[in-house]
Amino acid sequence: MIQNGILYLEILSAITLLGALATAALRRLRSPGSRVASVIAVFTGLVEATGGLVAGLDGAQLRFPDPGQRAIETFYTDLSHRDFLGAWNLIHSSRKAYLEKHNFTEPDFAALYDTTQEYRNVHVRLDKKEGAERIYWVTFDVKDRIPRSTYFHAKSERLDEIIKEGLLDGNGVFDRVVSDLATNYKVTNSDAENIKQLLSNQQNVLCDPMTIVDLANESKLSRITPGVEDEVWSHYIQHLTVENDSGEWKITNGLQRPVLRGWYLSGEVPTE
Repeated sequence: MIQNGILYLEILSAITLLGALATAALRRLRSPGSRVASVIAVFTGLVEATGGLVAGLDGAQLRFPDPGQRAIETFYTDLSHRDFLGAWNLIHSSRKAYLEKHNFTEPDFAALYDTTQEYRNVHVRLDKKEGAERIYWVTFDVKDRIPRSTYFHAKSERLDEIIKEGLLDGNGVFDRVVSDLATNYKVTNSDAENIKQLLSNQQNVLCDPMTIVDLANESKLSRITPGVEDEVWSHYIQHLTVENDSGEWKITNGLQRPVLRGWYLSGEVPTE
């Protein structure tokens, strides 16, 4: 009871502080020669100052997310709604300029997330501030509907069965991957040779369900419909950097390579 009473007092104090600052801002707005911009600055500073305020009450939490956290959460909300342009607009202008110099534009970005069906359990936590940058830990579960990979489905087979199928023969591995790609994408002879080179640098080719999608995206293959698809849930950990971009916080780094990407291998579906 005493602890709850203290928490009530802390919340009441915070509300009182907000009210006092709001009253001061309104008085300044009414005073002759006042500038609206200065009042806006007061409110902006107030939101920034209370960004880290967390008050626990009967097991609940009252949190004021900072603008970087809101930007990341909005990014994944946009992806969930397949608003790829909205998500692309949350990439920092300097990062987009770099990507566009390397012939990577909004349609290429949208293609990376085209298989995404649903996000769950998106959590964003501030890690640290470095100069003008804010760096966050981000975790989430995501469901993708992806072209089927023979090698991912062979993950639980015995070694003798895999050998019997010819999946570990060098030519056999290459031919099977190209076959999976050709079931869902247009693959030319030139594409096939390029894919062979890409495969030589791949890791976890046999157990990664995204191998087919990654190879298709890197080779810019055109999709064939209908194809043969699977739904796969995975868990991600990312370390994202955001920075102010003309008054809006946007993502500058961390999307291209997750810290961890793991698969729910036995058909589990994560709860929300």
